[in-house]
Amino acid sequence: MQITMKSSSCAPTNWVSQLMNFGINATRRPSVFGRTAHVFKLQGEAVELLQDPLQTVSSVVETLTQTQKRIVDALIACDVVVNAPQVPKRKVRGYCGH
Repeated sequence: MQITMKSSSCAPTNWVSQLMNFGINATRRPSVFGRTAHVFKLQGEAVELLQDPLQTVSSVVETLTQTQKRIVDALIACDVVVNAPQVPKRKVRGYCGH
């Protein structure tokens, strides 16, 4: 299953603090091609997603546990995820459309 994050230039500015309100810890580290790898943890389980400064990036997660689904739902609520299995499919562009 693919989960697509918005580019960092299009994501809301306060999305990390919103995740903390859900009880989710977020860490980040540099990744390849100038991207950022975000690791979201809740109750000992994690989801790792990639984010690019300029375009949307899809990450593949094979199966989601109940806790990981809660993480993805929180990302949807924070308006960071463009598409995920729980939301209707939309055409994803390489820019945020502003």
